[in-house]
Amino acid sequence: MARLDSFPLFCAFADSMIGVRALLTELVQLMPNAYEMEDIHALTGAEGHHAIQRHAKDDGPFAALVLKTLAKPHVGDVSYFRALSGRERYRSGHAARR
Repeated sequence: MARLDSFPLFCAFADSMIGVRALLTELVQLMPNAYEMEDIHALTGAEGHHAIQRHAKDDGPFAALVLKTLAKPHVGDVSYFRALSGRERYRSGHAARR
């Protein structure tokens, strides 16, 4: 899967938890660890002229891929993201206090 030469198809039904455990087990076994992945190539700047490379390191600069953003009425905007490098530190007002 890291070479993008195979794409498995899984079926699961979350309401009844049918196939969910098998799906998660296979994802952990098939998906590459962040430290095993190749460097991430990205473009920066307003025009996207500067090319940069990022590798999964905790002490590197923070980089993330936003997967989804939801607007919650009593919370505000909530973004789900995958951290690619660095660490997002907790800051007051940026996380729910439950």
